[in-house]
Amino acid sequence: MDASSPSPTPLLVAEGISKHYDPQPVLRGLSLRLDPGERLALMGPSGSGKSTLLHCLGGIETVDEGRILFRGEDLAALDESARAALRRSAIGFVFQFFHLLPTLSARENIELPLEFAGVSSRERRERVEDLLAAVGMTHRAAGTPSELSGGECQRIALARALAIRPRLLLADEPTGNLDTASGERVLDLLAELCTSAGTALVMVTHQPETTRICDRVLHMRDGQWIGEPTPAEE
Repeated sequence: MDASSPSPTPLLVAEGISKHYDPQPVLRGLSLRLDPGERLALMGPSGSGKSTLLHCLGGIETVDEGRILFRGEDLAALDESARAALRRSAIGFVFQFFHLLPTLSARENIELPLEFAGVSSRERRERVEDLLAAVGMTHRAAGTPSELSGGECQRIALARALAIRPRLLLADEPTGNLDTASGERVLDLLAELCTSAGTALVMVTHQPETTRICDRVLHMRDGQWIGEPTPAEE
């Protein structure tokens, strides 16, 4: 971007946010900005507050101090119903342990958030088939989670998170339970799909090598940032 060009309007802004689980402080006055399409990695030891921060950014949990603005809207001003509606329409989640419904097929797991969002049956079918093809799982669409490998489950979880075409994708250790080869495939797919959709990404990880798909890396310890933001690993 030219130095004289205006900065893009941020997708997400956190200003001085703190969170406590009495009596323990978990987040301590954190601030950050995320632009549309930007990819950010969060790193730090277990217990540093990474997952809690992710949940607060996605409106799953509320902060005790400070504020979080998503597309200029203060999440604290929304009631739980409104935050849930926002998550259904604009924020996707990918979890380390997949969180797929065990009684549903791969196809049905991807389709479920679209049903909640009120997408028409025809549009649901088209999106699901496109996503199955994108993650290379068309041939496994009828399989239930117990019939799929860890890498296959994570690909379905990724497709499900992207089904609503979110503006923001929050990923908590998306390769943490995968072998190296499967993890690399999921990372490449995550980067490809985020790029094609213009989706911003915040990814929690313990593995420096996974930050290669991100633009910035922020390090946490005891609920605070450590040092300055760093470029992602080459």
